[in-house]
Amino acid sequence: MEAKNRTLKLCLDEMGVEAEIGEIENRIRLQKAVYLAQRLGADLGYRFSWYLRGPYSTNLTADYYSLKEALNVGDDDSNEFELIDNMKTQLRRAKELFQVPQDVELEDEHEWLELLASLDYLIKVSGMDLEGARETLETKKAELAPFTNQAFAALRRFNLVG
Repeated sequence: MEAKNRTLKLCLDEMGVEAEIGEIENRIRLQKAVYLAQRLGADLGYRFSWYLRGPYSTNLTADYYSLKEALNVGDDDSNEFELIDNMKTQLRRAKELFQVPQDVELEDEHEWLELLASLDYLIKVSGMDLEGARETLETKKAELAPFTNQAFAALRRFNLVG
């Protein structure tokens, strides 16, 4: 297995995110999980831009398809390697952030990750304040926007927004 595939697999495993990409929800979950993990300090080298479902990395897309191919042919030696402790710590923090609060009634975890990553991107990368980000979410992600306050509180708790 190529080193970048191995690293991606180990990071996903540490966060509890499956490397499954068959459904769009799985690809959204994976994209947003990696974005948020990087924001928490686990830099995997991916750069993101805004797309329909929030932060998106074309390089990450290529890598997870490459990882899927490697896994499909049985080329998985990731259990022979281990991430450094600092990376594990950052990924465990990300896994905590991914937990959907009880007062957030979304159907799937990928929606929570999409909301978190989108709100963070709008504030940190696009330079919007909370109200501007909320308005954008209401326009582009009306089903997620009602939970903006909970997402902002979670991002703040992890020191991602002020």
